[in-house]
Amino acid sequence: NLIPRLFRIDNNNNPLNPDRQGNPALRPEKAWGGDLAYEAFLAQGAVLGASVYLRKIRDLKREILTQNGSGWLTTPVNDGTALARGIELEAKFDLQQLAASLPKLGVRASLARNWSSVDKVPAPDNRMAGHIAMSANLGLDYQRNSQVSLGGDFNFQGGGATRSSAFLSALSGPK
Repeated sequence: NLIPRLFRIDNNNNPLNPDRQGNPALRPEKAWGGDLAYEAFLAQGAVLGASVYLRKIRDLKREILTQNGSGWLTTPVNDGTALARGIELEAKFDLQQLAASLPKLGVRASLARNWSSVDKVPAPDNRMAGHIAMSANLGLDYQRNSQVSLGGDFNFQGGGATRSSAFLSALSGPK
């Protein structure tokens, strides 16, 4: 991102396939923020938690698209401010804590919802690049005895539209 050399992607230069150039004047992003969290440690190692956060970001790094004499070019720049906020819920417990008749299955789960807005990009969908709006995780662990154990994890990341300028937006699917 800092090297000012021009990188030609290929000979088909257009707004969707621009060349790339670094910016030696790029500054680091700076953020002020706060976090508030609560965790409850229950019997037999069970844990419940909730947290919220808020961040005000200055010198936000964004990619801008410009047209120069020979074609299209993207360059990272420090451009304005952004606000990011979110909430996360977590739980960890054994199913047998709910009812003794259930299998000995360890459960880990979390759900996160995030919001962000970039001041210099018109709404709607003016989220920070790479800021996932929603994610969920579920993990299960089964231990038959001291020699046999099985486990698995499921992770979901929501998709959606993200607008990076007044004229450019992208749509990503869920993962």
